[in-house]
Amino acid sequence: MTDNKAGMKSLVKHLVEDHNYKRIMFVTGPENNCEAMERYEGYLEVLKENNIPVDENIIFNGNFNSHTGYRIMKEVILNDIRYDAAVFSNDDMALGALKAIDDLSQKHEIDISKRSIICGFDDVTNAKLTSPPLTTVSQPFEDICEGAVKVLLDKIDGKETEDIIKYPAALVKRQSFGCKKDTVLDEISNKYLRLIPRSIFSMGVKTYNLNEIYERITREFKRCRFRNCFISTYYEGTITYDDTFLFKETFEVPKKSILLYAFKDGERVEIKEDEKVFDTKRLVPESFIPKDRRFYYLINPLYFEEDNFGFLCFELVNDDIIHFESLWAQISNILNGALILMEKDKIKK
Repeated sequence: MTDNKAGMKSLVKHLVEDHNYKRIMFVTGPENNCEAMERYEGYLEVLKENNIPVDENIIFNGNFNSHTGYRIMKEVILNDIRYDAAVFSNDDMALGALKAIDDLSQKHEIDISKRSIICGFDDVTNAKLTSPPLTTVSQPFEDICEGAVKVLLDKIDGKETEDIIKYPAALVKRQSFGCKKDTVLDEISNKYLRLIPRSIFSMGVKTYNLNEIYERITREFKRCRFRNCFISTYYEGTITYDDTFLFKETFEVPKKSILLYAFKDGERVEIKEDEKVFDTKRLVPESFIPKDRRFYYLINPLYFEEDNFGFLCFELVNDDIIHFESLWAQISNILNGALILMEKDKIKK
């Protein structure tokens, strides 16, 4: 894993020592996420080391979602909350914040000359494409992957291995903090950040009829220009998580899943009876896997509180993840309600 605390400390120290910023706004990640907690601890430690008091008024709860970054930054600007620099616990929230700044500067007469002093964490591809490009912390994914394979080979050979191996993260200085240009890509306009601040679902879905829900989902997917997306539930039923679930030796992915909805090549397609039930580890039925090109599938759980009742399989193309994040949780909530009502109807019959 990445040494998240050290990575965040290097970034906040850069703001304090190199730019002399004192009033540093911070947006956390999800409350129970280990990486998010380490990044927040790194922020707090640098403040303490430099005798900078912690100001709860400029610390906000985030969730790694770009739309959360958009919402928080909009509230900060409209409420005229002052800060020297804004640190987000990941790049997606920081990108959402930059989009909010760009939108507000066009719609309102607000002085945002210093509002874009923003940074993130992860060094995602879009961090280089903003204007100005985003200062961030790069995770050493290649080193982590190489190390993971080495650990597996050592285990196969019966060698002793460490339980936790941490790799150093690297501070990437870019222009969002006034640092020197490090890329020719920073001329690309923020208009290429295709963030949708308001989806159809955010207006409320007043139905639990699955066909009507699927029609709404299809319209939204087309509006976002998605390519492929599949919705499945577990054949064996819902998984309920607790705090120690992932550390149990008995954990197994449900063997079978049921394909409920298929959006292929920009259109909703009919699912044949012999395609509905498939091996979960294949992610989608064989007939929906592209044979003639490279592709990337992103998997996110369908959940309600601690219950995981299925997953979305989404083909990742360019920055479509920004759209997908905003829909993922909403689809989970809507489908959960519809499926519960269906089960109740079955029991009554």
